[in-house]
Amino acid sequence: MDQLTVGTLEEAMERQVSGFTAFLRRHGFPSTVLDTKAALEVLREVLPTNRDAIEVYWQSIYATTKEQWEVFPALFRRYFDSKGPRLTGREAVVEDDQTGLSGPPAEVPDVPKLTLQSSARALLAYSPRWGGDVSLSPDPDLDVARMKPWTRVVLNHWAHPRGQRWKSPCGPTINWPGTVRTGFRHGGDAVQWTRQHRRRMRPRLVAVIDVSGSMAAYAPFYLGLVWHLVRMGSRVECFVSSNRMVRVTEALRRSRPGGQPVADAGKMGGGTRLGWAFSVLQHKHRTLLNFKTTLLVASDGFDAGDIWMLVETFPRIAQAVGQVIWMNPLLLEPGYEPRSAALKVVLPYCAAHVGVRDALSWVEYAKSL
Repeated sequence: MDQLTVGTLEEAMERQVSGFTAFLRRHGFPSTVLDTKAALEVLREVLPTNRDAIEVYWQSIYATTKEQWEVFPALFRRYFDSKGPRLTGREAVVEDDQTGLSGPPAEVPDVPKLTLQSSARALLAYSPRWGGDVSLSPDPDLDVARMKPWTRVVLNHWAHPRGQRWKSPCGPTINWPGTVRTGFRHGGDAVQWTRQHRRRMRPRLVAVIDVSGSMAAYAPFYLGLVWHLVRMGSRVECFVSSNRMVRVTEALRRSRPGGQPVADAGKMGGGTRLGWAFSVLQHKHRTLLNFKTTLLVASDGFDAGDIWMLVETFPRIAQAVGQVIWMNPLLLEPGYEPRSAALKVVLPYCAAHVGVRDALSWVEYAKSL
């Protein structure tokens, strides 16, 4: 391949990365703004002359399925070929007023091949979106006062999953002991039927929160939401998932909004492996899953793991629990449609796919029940 042109304009870097993202969208990739930002950060850190390294980094960012992973190299070369746009980096090795994003490359001096340091080699891992930038503390700005009355509505709805909401056509059932005691007060005649109202139940919840790079902006709210549910008296088990899956129930109970992180973000890794996470939940925490359990999943559904593991595991979990509530922050984005392969697998098994990402959307969800 021809040598890549290196420029100095930040605007040129942003323009070509956003153009490449749009090019991938036209070929079926669910590329987001966060993917564009991650790709731009890679281009700032890596010399654009090391084209093979950039291809690997961007493949880890943009490809979310096995099919996309296989077709990405061909699309990358098709876009950045000798007749198309050039990778432009920040390092100034040439100053040319006519440097552009297309056309024949200008003559540039030889640039030595990039030798990746230990920190840069981390980008060659499963995903370059390492977990260090994700805040794993409950949101310090959580509006508890606004959410509290509506949380009671949601919990009462979740306390009776499907199959447990049958109501007698005659109203509440008769409390026979109470009716007999009332009759003795009136000479032994049952002059008043005492009704037995169903005791309010506390829902049993299992929450799985995606804390990968694409969910970095929303993870604090979801952690704060689970903390709020614990404070409201719910029986909750909470897991955070990325390249690892960590049970954070006890840490979350001891925490508070803006308090200590419930897990070490640096050890969580980058990327999203939903199929693997649900497999761990099924095999290692099977006792938490029963017909009284409501499974809460907070994720945008961009899965970079093995989609077939998700196909095999998720239906079994959905069958074991009472209901699955999938919270997707992207549902609140105008024009968004759930087209990722992972969401196409899981949504048929979900009782609800809701757009919740802050206190206002939580209240709107409660009003819709």
